[in-house]
Amino acid sequence: MQYHFKLFTPSDALFIVSLLVCAVFFLPYMHSHEPATVIVYRDNHEIAKYPLNTDQDFEIKGKTGPMKIRIEHSKVRVLSATCPERLCVKTRPIKKSAQQIICEPNHIVIEINSKKQNDLDAVSR
Repeated sequence: MQYHFKLFTPSDALFIVSLLVCAVFFLPYMHSHEPATVIVYRDNHEIAKYPLNTDQDFEIKGKTGPMKIRIEHSKVRVLSATCPERLCVKTRPIKKSAQQIICEPNHIVIEINSKKQNDLDAVSR
């Protein structure tokens, strides 16, 4: 008995073409070209916005005084603050979307915002 195997059937070709069309259509939506940003809020109002991919130091005015903030290697941290406990200075640098550094005495929230939301905190079943 001889068996004839076809490399592609018409349904295989249709499946491959539909995959290629989907890939071409959805690829621009999967990878946003807009860089993540660092947004600083005081009393729930945006007061500053900086790109996360540009290393820089900047200073903002909080309720108790100035705060010095550093963006370095796509991470954000507070260098100095005038709040009593300085918990914001002791906080580890943040680097992922939706992470925050909060300085309650200064009424300051520093947040990373990104169009790309691929960072998972947890998975639940």
